Amino acid sequence: MSKEDVIRRNGSEVKDANKEIVHNILAKGVEYFNPEQLPAPGLGLSGLNDSLPKIFSPIKIRGIAMPNRIWVSPMWQYSASDGFQQPWHFAHYGGLAQRGPGLIMVEATAVQARGRITPEDSGIWLDLHVEGLRKHVDFAHANNSLIGIQIGHAGRKASCVAPWLDARLAAEKTTGGWPDDVMGPSNEPFAPGYPTPRAITIEEIKQLKESFVSGVRQAVKAGFDVIDFHLAHGYLISSFLSPATNKRTDKYGGSFENRVRLALEIVKGARAVLHDHMPLFARISATNWLDNNPKYEGENWNFEQCIKLAHLLAERGVDVLDVSSGGIHKMKKKSLGDKLLVSTVGSIKTGSLAEEIIQGGKDDRLLDLVAAGRLFQKNTGLVWSWADDLNTSIQIAHQIAWGFGGNHFGYWISGYLRPRDKSPYLRHSTSTILPGLHIPNTVNIRIFTYKYYSILSTVKKLPVGADFILTHHATSYDYISPLNLDLTGQHVLITGAAHEDGVGYATAAAFARAGASRIACCDLHGISDDIIAKLKSAATLANREEPLVLGYKVNISSQESVKAMYDSVSKEFNGRLDILVNNAAHMEPYKPFLESDPDIYWRTSEVNIQGLFNMARTFLPMQLSSYSKSKSSCIMVNVSSKLAVLRWTESLQVEYGEQGLLALCVNPGAIKTKITEGAPEAVRNALPHRPDIAGDAIAWLASERRDWLGGRYVSCPWNMEELIAKKDEIVKEDKLKLRLVV
Repeated sequence: MSKEDVIRRNGSEVKDANKEIVHNILAKGVEYFNPEQLPAPGLGLSGLNDSLPKIFSPIKIRGIAMPNRIWVSPMWQYSASDGFQQPWHFAHYGGLAQRGPGLIMVEATAVQARGRITPEDSGIWLDLHVEGLRKHVDFAHANNSLIGIQIGHAGRKASCVAPWLDARLAAEKTTGGWPDDVMGPSNEPFAPGYPTPRAITIEEIKQLKESFVSGVRQAVKAGFDVIDFHLAHGYLISSFLSPATNKRTDKYGGSFENRVRLALEIVKGARAVLHDHMPLFARISATNWLDNNPKYEGENWNFEQCIKLAHLLAERGVDVLDVSSGGIHKMKKKSLGDKLLVSTVGSIKTGSLAEEIIQGGKDDRLLDLVAAGRLFQKNTGLVWSWADDLNTSIQIAHQIAWGFGGNHFGYWISGYLRPRDKSPYLRHSTSTILPGLHIPNTVNIRIFTYKYYSILSTVKKLPVGADFILTHHATSYDYISPLNLDLTGQHVLITGAAHEDGVGYATAAAFARAGASRIACCDLHGISDDIIAKLKSAATLANREEPLVLGYKVNISSQESVKAMYDSVSKEFNGRLDILVNNAAHMEPYKPFLESDPDIYWRTSEVNIQGLFNMARTFLPMQLSSYSKSKSSCIMVNVSSKLAVLRWTESLQVEYGEQGLLALCVNPGAIKTKITEGAPEAVRNALPHRPDIAGDAIAWLASERRDWLGGRYVSCPWNMEELIAKKDEIVKEDKLKLRLVV
């Protein structure tokens, strides 16, 4: 951009491009203007006596990090048309996304048309439903909020009218109902006035399970962060659980094992198609309260059976037990321990009570999360209200917060996070923050509100190429999903894969789910048996053959250590290596140059530069040999934003491209991983990307030879479909390479 160019931001015009400009940053991933929210609304900043209440402490569940432990319970709005959500829904969920709950859960959405409670229920049984649901996801993500969806089937409570008309009145065919097509485990109606169901057949159960899996796929396609199964409140799956409503005599009725069979089969099917990073919730009733009914003498669903089911759900990949009726019975959390997070809804109306229950005390800790439904209906600012109740300061959406306080600025300078006193906190690559392609000419300064954590941006010159790809993703998406790839027979080696929340593990899991046959992982800290088992499980849950997974303890900065691994990998891989992912990295705690320890200072170079040299020097010959014999992939992906590595990768491509090498660099994104542990927790929680966006993008980039990407630099959060569309432009103008611009 020349000095004569006019820079337009939010309606302002500045004729001099070198003049400092302050403007709102555009949120990524949406086509309309929406200011970026960073850090996430609802993030706890400071509490009484500088101690944050536990309810305002972040919590990580698989690949997501909730900024607090308060979430919006799914609440039916009964305002859809043929399953399609309407403007009411967009206003409803949009208002919640602005107010900082740790997670928003979209209302229970039917997996079959006949699985709705009313004709006005939301649906997810059609491909066409996805686009409307995606609008909620895009808006929530544009405002740095997490959003999930509950899916279910109404069963014998289906084909009723909206509750404000009559809570116990069937919807007739003339009003869009289906009273003759209502199903249950048996043919007993839920209550007088409800349709009489017919007992669902075995063939219909098979179709039902397929509908749930299809609903999960649709939810993933829409981009939701969490899936919640509705297994409570007398709806279809719940009515199978209780002996009071399940009178079947086949394999789905009778014993406890038979009654829970359908729920477990549905969960297993869902987990098989879900990304490993994606949490799965299950809402269940802890009791149907028939113990307290003197007129009922039969067996019923109770706390003991609930706890037994909870253990089985955890074994099949459920992460959070969302307990409704009887939600704060202390035996549940005590019995489950750390196997499963426990949440509840109802009965908790104040922040102080929520904190008391989550914090624990004399009694056992009862809960990990708290959901609220009607309280959010009454007060969308409930998170803020509870924060006030606990004398806690939280991050508020900028458009709301500005009217309640002034400006307290710290700032980002050249990738260093600094508060107002300019003391550095987090050292990070500029290209990760704003992936401009001509990095040496980029002056990237972000104003960072240290006290209130609100963000603006200041640039002296916009980075060339900063908006090269318009759509950015924080988490994985369908286009790059490993489930859509076929890497059968591929042999892969990944460095730096010891930690489950890291990029290396996410990459290994992506290759496993894509069908890679042999995966070797190494790390300075070694690879645990648990990591190896989880990688194998990631493959089998994705319906792939279980791969050979090898783990090595290796110091990549040592040529001898790397050579020792080579000997083993060569033997186990039969001398063939298709894909090498150099992911291992090191970042020392920041100190000014003259105050730094030389040994610690140079450790970064030893790992991040010399380590890659050692890996390539040792394993590139195996890759080239494999290519010459069988035209294997011969792909090297260097996960790095270091200028030296970018140029070195380009040089490798020039020297060995004709022999078959395809080498490229990727920027993984700004991700909360082990490497950022030296930064304040609030800052780490503000990092916008998740490990799966890097892992899945790397597997996708390595899934086929795109020779035109050789020697180039790609950002994993970029939308890869947009990247492919720019192929001709990239090749013609030789873009995505490091050049000094003067």
